Amino acid sequence: MTRLRLFSLFLAIGFLPLNGCMAGMHGMGDDSNAPADRAKRVNKEFHEKGLVVSVKIPDLLKGWESTFTIKIREIASEAPVTGAKVAVFFRRVGRPVGEEGGLMERQAREIHERGLYQLRQTFEEAGSYEITFNVWPGGDQTGSPLTLSAVEEVAPPVAVRDRPSMTSFYVAGGAMVVMMVLLMAL
Repeated sequence: MTRLRLFSLFLAIGFLPLNGCMAGMHGMGDDSNAPADRAKRVNKEFHEKGLVVSVKIPDLLKGWESTFTIKIREIASEAPVTGAKVAVFFRRVGRPVGEEGGLMERQAREIHERGLYQLRQTFEEAGSYEITFNVWPGGDQTGSPLTLSAVEEVAPPVAVRDRPSMTSFYVAGGAMVVMMVLLMAL
């Protein structure tokens, strides 16, 4: 009888983590802090002059590199538009254009001639930014561009100390394990 009781005790202890008593086992202890894990994407699209321009704006965090993707294709044929010039302007809302960091222009690069253009940008300050995408489908910057603007928030990085502590969940889970073992032993 004692062997059977001891065997069932070890068996119960072995299955205890599988029964849901450990709070940290169900994703509550997720310590990921990288923006890719928390990323939201803003997708904007407009149709003009027979073209569709789609822009993907990632979650923007101060000090993290963000990748903007611009896709240009013809409406009628769905064919990608290659060889376009894409300029992206970043302006901190509330900061005058002539002031340091007031307006910054960057050129997006085409990826493998498939009508996809990318730009990587790191924001040094948190706050609201007006982001303007100018597209010249012909490849030269003459004439008026196709323009899309968005105002997006650059958030401060998530600090580890600002997240709730998981210690209380681990202590409660450990106490539950001890209570279950004691109840099974009796």
